[in-house]
Formats: sequence, structure tokens, C-alpha cells
Amino acid sequence: MILYTYDPWLVLASVVISMMAAFTGLTLTQGLSRLTRGQRQARIVMAAIALGGGIWSMHFVAMLGLQLPVLFFYDGLTTLLSATFLGFDISLTFALGFVVSVVSLQ
Repeated sequence: MILYTYDPWLVLASVVISMMAAFTGLTLTQGLSRLTRGQRQARIVMAAIALGGGIWSMHFVAMLGLQLPVLFFYDGLTTLLSATFLGFDISLTFALGFVVSVVSLQ
């Protein structure tokens, strides 16, 4: 059995990052019904980027807080690829949301 511990400061940083991202994303979506369609879509994009980036950052910082008795590291290319997939996921979510909004308006 592998024993593990967590760095409490990195766990706390992860929680703070998630709270800041949630606050930012939710604040950006306030009052959307009063905005024009273009402004509304821009704010939704910004909120999704804040939430998606916050989720990615929170998990990455939490993983850095894990301390194992074996040597391990995080590869920079793999980390960059995971951020690229985050961008792809956000783009796909926007595309699906746009299609649903267009269909529901008809």
C-alpha cells in the first residue's frame, strides 16, 4: 500500500482557485436577459472560459499538492495538451449551446 499525504497550502490554493472561478463565471452571467444577443453570447463565452479554466487550474494545483513516497513528475507537453483539450471542450460546449439557442428561438 502506498502512503500519501497532501500539502495543505496547495489544497487550500485549489479551493480558493475554484471559488474565484465560480464567482467570476456566475458574476459574468448576471443580467444576461437585459443584454443584446451579441453581448449575451460574449458574456457566456467569457463565463465558460473562466469556469473551464478554473476547473482545470483547480485540479492541476490539487494534483501538485499530492505527495507520494515515489518520484513522479508532470510533463510540460502533456500539461499543455490537457489545456488544449480544455479549449476544445469549451468550443464544443459553445457550439452546442449556440445550436440549442437557435433551435429554441424558432
